Amino acid sequence: MKTKKKILLIMSLSVLMVLASSVSVWAAKNPLSKMPRNVGSVASPVNVSIINKTSFCTEPYDGKVKISVKNSNSEVADVFCQSTIQIVNGKTKNCGNFWVTCKKPGTTTVKVTVKVNGKSYTKSCKYTFYEYANPFASIKKGTKNLTSQFKKGPTGRIYTRLKGKYSYRLKKGYKVTRILYWDQQMMGHIVNNISQVPSDARRIYLTIKNTKKNYLFTWILS
Repeated sequence: MKTKKKILLIMSLSVLMVLASSVSVWAAKNPLSKMPRNVGSVASPVNVSIINKTSFCTEPYDGKVKISVKNSNSEVADVFCQSTIQIVNGKTKNCGNFWVTCKKPGTTTVKVTVKVNGKSYTKSCKYTFYEYANPFASIKKGTKNLTSQFKKGPTGRIYTRLKGKYSYRLKKGYKVTRILYWDQQMMGHIVNNISQVPSDARRIYLTIKNTKKNYLFTWILS
């Protein structure tokens, strides 16, 4: 009798575990839970529009994902959305993506609706694009002054053949949050100080925070 009870208990627990696992698969979390409410960025020139794009991607799901967007101010920014596929552990998953590309300084609100497994989720985000400003009081490679290169936009020439260490001094109200460079094999490296970047680096990304207006932006030497 005791053996039968044990078998029944094991079977019951097995059924509960299967039910629990099915719930975890089918009960989709809010796909927009990590989407921000406010985003600040810089209205950079059109020729480097890849930099002033902001984007968001939902978590991957087994079921179909449909996404749609509404843009309150098309004069300030363009918004594009698309359902895409990701391969996760060898399995095909579905995601919802959207991209916001600034056209000029100003503000727009983007309303996003995502439908997952028959349930809809909606969230809005306010995007503020500020007038471009050069954050560097000075930036150099050895004795070569590169500061003027960033007068009109966030990209400058890297001078790979020029020897010397990089150095910079920021204007008041700015702070570097990350320094990333690509080596000759196009491998990325994150360093704490720009002096650690080798003189033959292929590209340098300086992510800088405007501490007054509280936004991040990336300046590039390439």
